[in-house]
Amino acid sequence: MDCFVASLLALLSMAFARLESGSEPGPETASPAPGVASASPSPSSIEPPPPPPRIEGIRAVLQLRDRCWVVAVADGATVHAGSTLEAGARVVFHADRILELELGSAGAVHLEVNGERERTGSLGEVVRLELRWKDGEVVTTFV
Repeated sequence: MDCFVASLLALLSMAFARLESGSEPGPETASPAPGVASASPSPSSIEPPPPPPRIEGIRAVLQLRDRCWVVAVADGATVHAGSTLEAGARVVFHADRILELELGSAGAVHLEVNGERERTGSLGEVVRLELRWKDGEVVTTFV
């Protein structure tokens, strides 16, 4: 009987202390029973996923859907002299600061720059693009 009274007094003391602090028991403040493991991690143990790797400079991927004449100049140096690439061809060009592309049939080219789709033009249209690395991103200009 003494054990029962001591347990009852301990419970009443905890309830009184909780009332004075203004908190109410709930899912956030309730403790699991002894010996029972928590199924979800505590908020302090959850870590956000790491950010994707940052791309420095320009990476252009050209995937040809039809024949297209292509010239590429990276940072002032010609990296692909004018030649016709066939449908299905895939080429990748890199530049630190400026990549200039001339496309003989712009609509034939699916262009991705640093993972983002870029508009090129229409089938049969000749376009010149300047891709410039500026303030951590690529700025595309039709010239």
